[in-house]
Amino acid sequence: MQLGGNVNATQFFRTHGLVTDDARQKYSSRVAQMYKDKLSTMSEQAMKTYGTKLHLDPAPAEVKEAKEQEVDWFAEHGKPTNTNETAEQVPAGGQSLSSEARLWGA
Repeated sequence: MQLGGNVNATQFFRTHGLVTDDARQKYSSRVAQMYKDKLSTMSEQAMKTYGTKLHLDPAPAEVKEAKEQEVDWFAEHGKPTNTNETAEQVPAGGQSLSSEARLWGA
């Protein structure tokens, strides 16, 4: 299924305006005949290129250009920004403040 398959057929049908669910109409239409011809041409070309080879060699690794490092916005802005250390301190009375009281600086 290197060349054909349901996904490739469905994509071909949709790009050529065939959007029916009726199997008889779908596979006997002019678009289906165009797909059969295209698939036949592609399979002939693949046979000329690869023959009856079962396992194909992997494609050579592409050389990637050195890109600038993208700045991760979430990593940059996800750090806590509250540097007010007094908000976390326990008051002199020994009672701890609720989180709401700390927000208001009580």
